[in-house]
Amino acid sequence: MIANIWSAKVCRAVLGAWMLTLLVACTLTLPVTSSAFAESTNHLIEIKGFVYDPVTLNVNAGDSITWVNNDFVSHTATAVLASSQNEVSEVSNLQYWTTEEILPGGKETMLVEQSMILEYFCKYHPSMKASIARN
Repeated sequence: MIANIWSAKVCRAVLGAWMLTLLVACTLTLPVTSSAFAESTNHLIEIKGFVYDPVTLNVNAGDSITWVNNDFVSHTATAVLASSQNEVSEVSNLQYWTTEEILPGGKETMLVEQSMILEYFCKYHPSMKASIARN
């Protein structure tokens, strides 16, 4: 009987050590970054009177932005490509993006990515300009 109790204790100890090793191994393979633990935020940009409000929005990669069109005409939010030859190399490493047409009363949502172009405009009304600032 004593041998059976000792054998059961040894089995539990070995099993416990094996499970602890597995847990540590799995934990060490997970990426540890501050963004992995940060909550994402949905930011709202209102389009009204041919203006994006706010004109500059501070965001983190992983957040989302929703443009709401409270104007009487359609708009877009479209990344600004290089405005001069000097900017071409900078833009080539960044991600171009655009929303679909945002109808009056409509909305469009997009996920903020680390490599996206930060300046944008309305392709129907090029004088409408705004920017995204990553924290």
